[in-house]
Amino acid sequence: MAEKKVTQKTQGKKKDWVTPVAVVGGGAVLVVGAVLLFKKGPHVPPGGVIEATFKYKYNGDQGDYVLQVSLGHVRIGEWFDHIEGLTWTKEINLTEAGAYEEELECPLPEGIAEKTYDAEALIRTPEMSEFDYIVKLVAKSAIVVG
Repeated sequence: MAEKKVTQKTQGKKKDWVTPVAVVGGGAVLVVGAVLLFKKGPHVPPGGVIEATFKYKYNGDQGDYVLQVSLGHVRIGEWFDHIEGLTWTKEINLTEAGAYEEELECPLPEGIAEKTYDAEALIRTPEMSEFDYIVKLVAKSAIVVG
């Protein structure tokens, strides 16, 4: 008799998609179509001031939030490597659904290295740490210092 070989397929573990979908869906409720813009062009001298504009649509409950803008570098994947001293925050109060535009002045230190920086903007609650967020937007090669 001929032997039959039985191939056993490895069954992968089931992934929990509920949590990531809830987090992404929750963020989409707060901000839809977020855009981070920088005024005064992409070149800024050390000690200069960057004016960041964050445009978004709000469709959630009213409350207090924090808009945070940081300079740094995008590393593997979406991991953002913050540079100490290059993070600015602004408290915002969202009272109703609609389109919003927030501006935040970001003064650069005199000793900042002259090179290209990526930028990260996020919205979080005041209770969250500076690295936690509800919505995050990353812009590569956003500012050239020099």
